[in-house]
Amino acid sequence: MVKAIAAADLPRLRSTRDTRDRVDLITPDIFGLRDIKADRITSHPGDTAAAHYHRDSKHFFFVLDGSGTLHADENVIELAAGDVALIEENEVH
Repeated sequence: MVKAIAAADLPRLRSTRDTRDRVDLITPDIFGLRDIKADRITSHPGDTAAAHYHRDSKHFFFVLDGSGTLHADENVIELAAGDVALIEENEVH
């Protein structure tokens, strides 16, 4: 069975620390899935995210446009449009 959600109906969260915009794409509430989650985060110049990790969950970054710096454990990685990065379970980023 196909399930489609209009973009206007997807949950949008606004960061209280910076100007990042987040749209939840796959959550248990939207599609009923618990084994995969996805969101789209738009970062603007100067935006940062607090160091955190995900228990028992990998985290992919797909850079659609622009560039940025990813800090993961002791690594500092420069990413640009078209790049993909994988953060392992429990890895601080």
